[in-house]
Amino acid sequence: MLQLVREMLPDVGEPLMLTLNKNVTCARHRDHRNASEVSYIAFFGDYQGGELVVEEPEGDRVLSERRVWHRFKGRDHFHYNLPHTGTKFSIVAYSQNGNARRAAEGAAHQDVC
Repeated sequence: MLQLVREMLPDVGEPLMLTLNKNVTCARHRDHRNASEVSYIAFFGDYQGGELVVEEPEGDRVLSERRVWHRFKGRDHFHYNLPHTGTKFSIVAYSQNGNARRAAEGAAHQDVC
């Protein structure tokens, strides 16, 4: 799966990290552990709502289309999900620096957005 995503999204950077979420609704945050400038997210499932709102300087951008990669700057821009009903999956692709990865592994018992 990592090799396929590397081929699809060559500008994510290394080390490539993937996060698979099921029914996650994240509060407003920035991805401080990201080493890459860009992140990608794709949505799947049978659900309503759940859009990702990215607060960009030119105004909020709402990401909702399913089964496509959405590019956004998760490290630099605040973002959050709107509530949803049904079963929603998302895959997030990003690069994470070594120190952040070790910190995340040490806190693996915590919920992560």
